[in-house]
Amino acid sequence: MTQRPMLRVLPFVVVGQSADLDLRAAVESAASYVQRMLPDGDEKSLNLAELTLVSTNTTVAGALAQGFAMHRLRVAAGGGAFLAAYPEVRQFLSAMRAIADRDDGAAQAALFAPPLFAIEPADFLASLAVKDDSHPPRARLKRAREVAEKIRQRRHMQSPGATARDLIEHSALGRVCAARVAGDLLLEALYETAGFLDKWASREGLDFDALADLCQVWADGGLPQSFAVPQGAAAASLMLVSDAAELRFRVACVVEASDSCLAAASNLATELVVLAVPVEVADVWTPPVQRFA
Repeated sequence: MTQRPMLRVLPFVVVGQSADLDLRAAVESAASYVQRMLPDGDEKSLNLAELTLVSTNTTVAGALAQGFAMHRLRVAAGGGAFLAAYPEVRQFLSAMRAIADRDDGAAQAALFAPPLFAIEPADFLASLAVKDDSHPPRARLKRAREVAEKIRQRRHMQSPGATARDLIEHSALGRVCAARVAGDLLLEALYETAGFLDKWASREGLDFDALADLCQVWADGGLPQSFAVPQGAAAASLMLVSDAAELRFRVACVVEASDSCLAAASNLATELVVLAVPVEVADVWTPPVQRFA
């Protein structure tokens, strides 16, 4: 008979009436606990590669990834979970479609919006009302369009991945993301996505425009499940319940007290399930003595 993992409940105090605040508090509690489990010379210490973060939906997955990044804890993910972890990548994929088709209005909006270009909807309206190119909103839009056009003109002269890297480096995307907290992890994810686009185009024999059509599909529905961000250092795995594979991890971390999430976590974990829940519902759980004190 297979031994079931033990359960460690992390009760936290509810900080308000907002579900978003409760989720952030749960993630903070879980990330702080995991950080204390990391290597300290004890043979029972946890390696990040032995940890998986399990969630039922992309909202929670994104909160987990971003909250763990704030603690300098790396997270690797694939498919829809990856886009939940890095919503900027979803916008980046839509912007790739805009480079291929300047008439795709939704993709164009993704291309010119922050953090790629600092063009707000009001700037578009102002540029229509004022024809003077020196007018600040019109000038900003003109410069952004010039940059996008130069990238567009080069797209058939180089690999799709090179064009993707142009978009990161010649828009404000790379600079803005790098300046954020844990921005190096986000920047790494963007470049890994560019590398993935190169590999997919090469494997399928696609030119940039054909690949750009897929980019929009992926932005809307998630990257292929075969995609995962390779990490140079150990990283926790981020999984949606719907994508949980036949894998095993030493520890699984959950911030939702749902049957499906806990069932998936207990199937993935060999030793311990860490559950962060509000203090008023923590009494429902009666975990045994834990190996990780």
